[in-house]
Amino acid sequence: MSTDTSISTSETTRTPSYKLNSWMGDLHSRIGHLRIGQLSLAGAHNSGMDKEAPYWNSYITCQDRSFRHMLDNGIRSFDFRIRWYFGRGEDSDAFYFFHKQDSGRTFKEAMLALNYFWLENRGELIIIDLQKIVSSSNRAVPYRSLYNAIMRDHGWKLLPRSAASLSIDQIKKQYPGRHLIIAAPTELANLDTTYFWERITGRWIGKDLSNATELKAYITEVMRNPPSNSMPWSMSATTYNWLGPGHIGNELSSWYSTHGEWQQKSSIISFDFCTRTNFVHNCIQSNLTKK
Repeated sequence: MSTDTSISTSETTRTPSYKLNSWMGDLHSRIGHLRIGQLSLAGAHNSGMDKEAPYWNSYITCQDRSFRHMLDNGIRSFDFRIRWYFGRGEDSDAFYFFHKQDSGRTFKEAMLALNYFWLENRGELIIIDLQKIVSSSNRAVPYRSLYNAIMRDHGWKLLPRSAASLSIDQIKKQYPGRHLIIAAPTELANLDTTYFWERITGRWIGKDLSNATELKAYITEVMRNPPSNSMPWSMSATTYNWLGPGHIGNELSSWYSTHGEWQQKSSIISFDFCTRTNFVHNCIQSNLTKK
């Protein structure tokens, strides 16, 4: 999927023009009444584990392209799992993305890509869900140092927790320039309960190996009584077999149709190889139908 992929009014009478890299800004007049938890957002599962990273293999790698490429292609929520290495300092470049093994990408690298993205796309709201923060040794993770690094480099962009109750319109008026949500484990979030959000509530099938049929049955059960949309929540829409993560973009497009019930009830839909499919458009366009 190229970064200039767009939908225009000439292609459909129901969908206004937007580009994937700037869809939130492009569609602001149509989605501004929604709260963050009401938005359907395509999310990157295990972002930082991609085929352009210094190290990858078919078993641990869940995405095709870089963090910036996913931003440019409409992804607005990112699942981060980072591991700290004692002896490499305590700044953000000592935290490496991992999924069993490391990819060679650092937290600092990902956040720098986000800064460059915002220079060109100021209307986009991004959620970083720090799912896991672990240590490579028996030494404790230096949460305070990580917090200080985040506040030093990105503090002025952080959206406070209290904004969860506001519409996108209200956020832009009350918090101009603040368009980054960082959700984190308790050890980090409790250091600043104003600007660090609690870790995103997630729904996962609960087993390492699963296929599309099993996943659909699980999602069906969850969507009968989904979590409240007062806060963002995430559905892990992923499959896995002995060869590694599966690509189920076509299935997701069918299950989560633009005008379907699942999209109406959804928040973040986290999946693998997310720039291979037009499913991102399903998520974006479903927001135009939400009240």
